[in-house]
Amino acid sequence: MRNNNHREFFFILLCTSAVLMTLFFRSAVHEVTAPFVEEQENSDSNPQAAGKMVVFFQEKRPYTITSKDGMRGLIATPVTMLFEKIGMNFIWERMPLKQQMILIKKNTIRACGAGWIKTAEGEIFGKYTLPIYKNKPFVAIARADIPYLKDVETVDSLLSESKLRLLIKVGHPYGRKITRLMEDLTPWTVYTTADNRSMLKMIETHRADYCFMSQEEAQDLLLFSGLNSEKFRLISLSDNPPGNSFYLLCSKQVKDDTIRQLNNAIRHFVNIQGNSP
Repeated sequence: MRNNNHREFFFILLCTSAVLMTLFFRSAVHEVTAPFVEEQENSDSNPQAAGKMVVFFQEKRPYTITSKDGMRGLIATPVTMLFEKIGMNFIWERMPLKQQMILIKKNTIRACGAGWIKTAEGEIFGKYTLPIYKNKPFVAIARADIPYLKDVETVDSLLSESKLRLLIKVGHPYGRKITRLMEDLTPWTVYTTADNRSMLKMIETHRADYCFMSQEEAQDLLLFSGLNSEKFRLISLSDNPPGNSFYLLCSKQVKDDTIRQLNNAIRHFVNIQGNSP
């Protein structure tokens, strides 16, 4: 009988302890996590709740560069100026282009991607502003030890040279003329998904012979790649394919009035032919 009483006593004690421990941990978790949730909702980590536009970017010299003083570059600087001109708070968010497209298509947040090329598909799922930057004409970067290349060539002459290997970045836009001639002349081609510096290294190490690039990218690359610029040659193209125009591509949550304000600021403060009032 005494043993049964002891068992009942220990069972009651065990159950009571379990209940008390549950109440203690539930209270502790509540006290720790509740302020954190409230802080998240009121911080810049939730820009939509703070009324801020999200501006996506992909780090790429010399267009969008993260520095200690904030975002700068041929695209980032005018974008910052435009949003300041229309008085709209915004926050930069680094994101790959594919992920930007997915989020802009979903249309669940008020966001724009900085530095997009206009396409028919983009006009269906998003809203474009006027162009915010236009590249200078394309140039070619080749190894300096190729003796028969001149400082000025045509796209046709380069692509027709059967001994030379053209390095192409997969998915990169080269403009209508270069793209058409590449299809027509079918040069010896090496494909890559590497960044610009790696492409330059491939040319230096004889894995390819030349590539096409905007003049701005090419000059910046030779200055800041850390590679010996004397090993390369910039070749001007006498037929000068026009450069690409870059836009803000926004989700449809961005109001038409905001697009109009941005376009008006672009017309007055961004010097691109065709944008003038």
